[in-house]
Amino acid sequence: MKNEPLREYLAFQFNSALQNSPKISYCADIEYLHKFRVAIRRSRSLLKLFQPNAYAFNAILKELAQKTNELRELDVFLDSLDPIAYPKLSKKIRKYRKKRFVEICNDTFNQTTIKKLRQLHDEIQVLSLPNKKKELIESTEKFYSEGLRAFHDLHKDTSNEALHELRIKFKTSRYALEFLHRCNLRNKRKDIEECKQIQDHLGEVQDTANQIDWLEHFCESNPCKECRQLIKERKAYLNLLKKYM
Repeated sequence: MKNEPLREYLAFQFNSALQNSPKISYCADIEYLHKFRVAIRRSRSLLKLFQPNAYAFNAILKELAQKTNELRELDVFLDSLDPIAYPKLSKKIRKYRKKRFVEICNDTFNQTTIKKLRQLHDEIQVLSLPNKKKELIESTEKFYSEGLRAFHDLHKDTSNEALHELRIKFKTSRYALEFLHRCNLRNKRKDIEECKQIQDHLGEVQDTANQIDWLEHFCESNPCKECRQLIKERKAYLNLLKKYM
């Protein structure tokens, strides 16, 4: 794999996901799930950007990520929830989180995930990938520039769906910029920091919107007096975030 930085980088990501996958559980450090998902997202983003015809890879990576979407969203939500201000609701959500972890991260999930990641790691060795430095840099910079133009065209009435799509673009841009930087293909420290700030803001908007929707549904089947106040608080915060787009 000499002089094939993309192939080596993707193989490293699959190894990272493999190492963290067996450690995921409701009582484990939430960073194991986070690192697993980041490795999956990095791999999927880079393949979609540099090898969009790798449909089988994309399908498997998408499936692996989707299975843990709810778990990560619960972790993010609980991390943002003040247990002192919302003790009853916090307790209900933590109980629900444990239930979902046990249901999702079972032996079948672990065995299937490990098998698929090992398969991807083997198959990435023979997948056709670009390896020319100039091509990798130009593709990344073009994609990032398109995202910046779209971001500057945003306004407070932009739909949540459009914001979500743009957030995904900036995730892809950040992973691609980090790939260039970490593999010493080009110094992208400044672009990475700018991309991260935009991605974080878009992420906070999307996370808050998702949390409001999830909370409204959760509270229908898990009534709690604290629900109304938290929903009101999150809606006000979402409006504030959009105001400063």
